[in-house]
Amino acid sequence: MKVSCSVLEDWRLCTGCCACYSVCPVEAIVMKENNEGFLYPEIDMEKCINCGKCIKICPSHRQNSTQNIFFASFALKNTDQIRKISQSGGAFYALAALILAQSGIVYGCVLNDNFIAVHSRIESIEELMPVHGSKYIQSEIRETFNQVHRDLNEGKMVLFSGTPCQIAGLKAIEGDNPNLFLVDLVCHGVNSPKVWKRYLHWIEEVCKAKCIGANFRDKIGFGWKEHVETILIGKRDEKWLISSKIFRSLFYSSYILRESCYSCQYTNLNRLGDFTIGDCWGIDKYMPDFYDEMGVSLLLVNSKKGQMLFDLVKEYLDIRTIDISKVMQEQLRKPVERPQKREKFWKCYFSNSFDNTIRRFVPQSFFRYIFGYRLFGFRKRKVSNE
Repeated sequence: MKVSCSVLEDWRLCTGCCACYSVCPVEAIVMKENNEGFLYPEIDMEKCINCGKCIKICPSHRQNSTQNIFFASFALKNTDQIRKISQSGGAFYALAALILAQSGIVYGCVLNDNFIAVHSRIESIEELMPVHGSKYIQSEIRETFNQVHRDLNEGKMVLFSGTPCQIAGLKAIEGDNPNLFLVDLVCHGVNSPKVWKRYLHWIEEVCKAKCIGANFRDKIGFGWKEHVETILIGKRDEKWLISSKIFRSLFYSSYILRESCYSCQYTNLNRLGDFTIGDCWGIDKYMPDFYDEMGVSLLLVNSKKGQMLFDLVKEYLDIRTIDISKVMQEQLRKPVERPQKREKFWKCYFSNSFDNTIRRFVPQSFFRYIFGYRLFGFRKRKVSNE
């Protein structure tokens, strides 16, 4: 497999966090896409001054052994209005709203106009909407850490949310800055942006219409516990909503995860962020009176700094203290196992059409009448232009 990673001897350990890219004093590092669609650092040796900053800053060079150990765990529900626009219980919105109210800055993942996940700088509550909802592909960081650094130097409070490896990269640069609040996600792994884009293009080809919107997990349409992606296609005068489990199936198969995800050192309770947030799976059995289909967040408070911020918002939330062992998730125990058929998948992907590839590696039940569209594995529903 062709890969560019000049910072690490073993490219498979590179998480693409962009810490090395951000600290290079002579801009000798560029992030280049490999054939699976993931970004890796490559050093221009004509520019490089051999300062070693890239190697020293790289979180993958050291083990996650001296970070925060969580000390409080909660099940959390925001208002119903907030939960309607959130993926689970609205924990992130509560933290972000407080920072913005203090004239601070929030950084979170959004889908850009090309449906690629990128990190965005948020200055107002009105700009927060695109951050809501899960994005199951790896987001691009690029200049984001440098923007965070400038905000901190100006004395601003900053809340940054991202995958644990992204949090590790930013924390390696900024240390324990008192104005920086870090939110890491309970992460199954990051999927290939290239496969995601090819999936959207496949839908466009089948439906003969442009993609104009995407939701990786449509809670409002299908419920919190279900996992169905919806794609909005069409034109100004006519729009259709496509629902499917095709990309979801590829995600859970783990075929299209980044190589570093299979050896992730952050899939445990030794967290790097001040907070850890995710879906509170298992709450329906552990605390059935607190469960409902609008969604419940799992929130781990991992630091005194995090506890200080949490104390300012908790009175506005519906919260239960929980025993983390009762709602423990695999992503908090160990990395996802590397599938034996991973190479076969990518070989098929590169040498066949997308349609042929997914028919080989996605369960056939996803292509049947269960989705109301027997041929292509998804159903269409006309939606209002309003």
